[in-house]
Amino acid sequence: MITEQRRKYVREYKMINREKINAQNRDWRRRNIEHCRSWRREWDEKNRENTNARMRLFYKKNRDTLREKSRIFARDNPEKVREMAIKWRRKDPERYKERLRIYNRKSHYGLTDEQFNILLEKQNNSCAICKTPFIEDIKKRGSVDHDHETGKVRGLLCVTCNLGLGAFRDDPMLLESAVGYLKEN
Repeated sequence: MITEQRRKYVREYKMINREKINAQNRDWRRRNIEHCRSWRREWDEKNRENTNARMRLFYKKNRDTLREKSRIFARDNPEKVREMAIKWRRKDPERYKERLRIYNRKSHYGLTDEQFNILLEKQNNSCAICKTPFIEDIKKRGSVDHDHETGKVRGLLCVTCNLGLGAFRDDPMLLESAVGYLKEN
């Protein structure tokens, strides 16, 4: 009986003094910020999988609302968004470059990362013309070759072959003429 009365009293006290209690808690956290941060890091580490699962579920349920809020924030705070982007790029430049490559392939050629990887596999991770293998170095990766009139992706080429085709303006007649010239001389 005493415990039930005590619970009722505590509940009422907290409701009446909510602002005072919240201010005390904020003040304590401000004074003990390092303790709070280390506790939070430990807790996050222990509960990472559950937290990530909850966040994915929450995002899935609220995707449209969150995207709209994000758009509004970006529109209203362009400087802050720019600062955040710069900070993120500096923090992880390799991940930024990879994300940019994926975005560019999708926006320029309509090629998803999965489709790009299928093309790579189909071509044995090498150039469709000279068969030079692609390596992970950014300069040695495959370039997406596409028809400039239709936009259709033809395959992946090394930088040299891609520039060569571009220099001949993707014209088979010019390429045949060049082959004839090479054979003659």
